[in-house]
Amino acid sequence: MKIAELINVSHSYSGQSAINNISLSFAEKKTTAIIGKSGSGKSTLLQFFNGLIRPTSGSVNIFGEVLNYSQINSIRLRTGYMVQGTGLFPHFTVEENISIAGKILKSTNTSQRVNELMNVVSLPEAFKRKYPYELSGGEQQRVGICRALFLNPPLLLMDEPLGALDPITRQEIQTEILKLQQLEPRTILLVTHDMREAKKLADYILVIDKGKVQQYDTAEKVLQYPANAVVEKLIEASLL
Repeated sequence: MKIAELINVSHSYSGQSAINNISLSFAEKKTTAIIGKSGSGKSTLLQFFNGLIRPTSGSVNIFGEVLNYSQINSIRLRTGYMVQGTGLFPHFTVEENISIAGKILKSTNTSQRVNELMNVVSLPEAFKRKYPYELSGGEQQRVGICRALFLNPPLLLMDEPLGALDPITRQEIQTEILKLQQLEPRTILLVTHDMREAKKLADYILVIDKGKVQQYDTAEKVLQYPANAVVEKLIEASLL
């Protein structure tokens, strides 16, 4: 089953093309980094899969079926989503933020799942009763990871979630993401502008520029054999 697939997808904003006739599918239970300059179409491509953006034309397939927008809420419960800034609810404790999807579905053993995830991302159990304003940026982002993964979704969308963090915290959380992927393999689509982050986290790299795919291959091949000057320039700029 193809977890996430685009078929002849294009999208425009106010008549200006953002995505230009893209067809591709993402490897199941692997991490694909979507990389490109600002305004290249990275976030637009990612948001097709949780219905935040509907393409102007073409087909978005998810979990082996054409995306049904009338069932978008149930699809989003199977799709983790992380953004820069976490979007935590300020009036909820850490435990309440992490387990909110479980509460909606009236899941049992929510506390056990919270403990499991917090342990993997190195958050002390005592933090369960803290509020977001009591946490550092890195701690808030760790809570965001736990919340996105609470229902163990088969697809995780990550839209530059670590971009605002200091380099040391960013590297620590990257390592924790790798650990989580080993424990609970899933399809991850990671939007980033940083080729070093892509090199560390991704099995595959998709390079996009001006709404067009420039290269899509294993991370090793993209880094060793850039397809064109656009890809080569991104590699050089990020790996200096």
